[in-house]
This record gives sequence, structure tokens and C-alpha cells, in this order.
Amino acid sequence: MLSACTSLAMLKSRRRVVAPLASFLVFPLCILVHEFGHYSVALHYGWNARLFPTLVTYHADQTTDSERFNFLLAGPSVDAIQITAGIVLLFFCRGGQSRRAEVSYWIGVALALVSMKWAVTPMIASVLPTCDERQMSLLLGWHWLALPCVVAILGALALISLLKLHSHRGRLMELVPAVVFGGMGVIAWVKVIGPMVLRADAR
Repeated sequence: MLSACTSLAMLKSRRRVVAPLASFLVFPLCILVHEFGHYSVALHYGWNARLFPTLVTYHADQTTDSERFNFLLAGPSVDAIQITAGIVLLFFCRGGQSRRAEVSYWIGVALALVSMKWAVTPMIASVLPTCDERQMSLLLGWHWLALPCVVAILGALALISLLKLHSHRGRLMELVPAVVFGGMGVIAWVKVIGPMVLRADAR
């Protein structure tokens, strides 16, 4: 009995550290990989591209609608891969008690939480003309809210999956520090780490 109580206490202690730390590190990495998706497509087309902490700018003498669409699509495609990877990790690691399983689980949570951004994409698109999904909709000749709404539905479904997979622990409140520290990681990336790492482009 004492051994079981000790193991449970150690597991809870790990969660208190791993959950916020995973989100603090993974959230900024997700932003970087998202933008690098845009950046790699721009380089593929031979554009003069610059990578910033939260956006990519480019200059090209001539571009086609297809090229611009592929450039825009790269970011959401990366998001989709991240969210899917997160859900898969949650599914396979949710019952694990080892340190590795716990770390993998909370990395999965952090990746799956990218779907929060998807869920509010219509609001982002309404205030940010450079929103990927908004620009893609316009390039396709659709209403600017078309793809943001589709992405919002997919994001909501992903969030529901996250909550259902996590609810078996009976500790939904564990997600709160993950979200809070993930947000702190984003702020640190945008304000400090990103400009330092991407110094040449951030000036």
C-alpha cells in the first residue's frame, strides 16, 4: 500500500512539472514549424523570403495564384500534422505510468492544443487580413469566412477528442496549467526568443 501511494505521489509530482513545461516548449516550436512551412515553400519557388517569429514575408517578381495558394496552405497543413500527431500520442500514451509515457502524453496534449487556434480562426480572420485561411478563401473566389469556418469545425472536433481522451484521468483541470504555460511560452517566443533566434530577419 505504501509503495502504491508513493508511486501515485511521484506520478502527480511529475504531472505538475511535465504538463506546463511541455506546453511552454512545444507551443513556440509549433509556431516556428508553422512559419517554416511557409518559408520552405517560398524558398522552393525561388522567392526572396524572410522568416520572422510569427510570419514570413517574401518578394517575387512574378507569382501565380497557385503558387500563392500553396504558400498559404503550407502553414495550416503543418498545423494539421501537429494536431493529428498530438491526438495519436494521447491515444497511445494515455494509460502509461512511466516517465517516458508521461512526457509523451503531455507533448501530445500540447500538440493537440494547437486546435484551439483552429477553433477561433473565424475571429482571427475577422481582424487579421493576413490570416492564411481567409486569403486562401479569397484566392478560390469564395467568401472570406468559408475556410475559416471549416477549420473552426475541425478544430472544435479536435478539441472534443482531446477532452474525451484526457477525461479518463478525471483531471480536466490539469489542462489549465498546460494552456497557461503554453501561452507564456508563446509570449516568450514572440517577444524574446524568436527575435534572438531569428535576429537577422527580425530586425
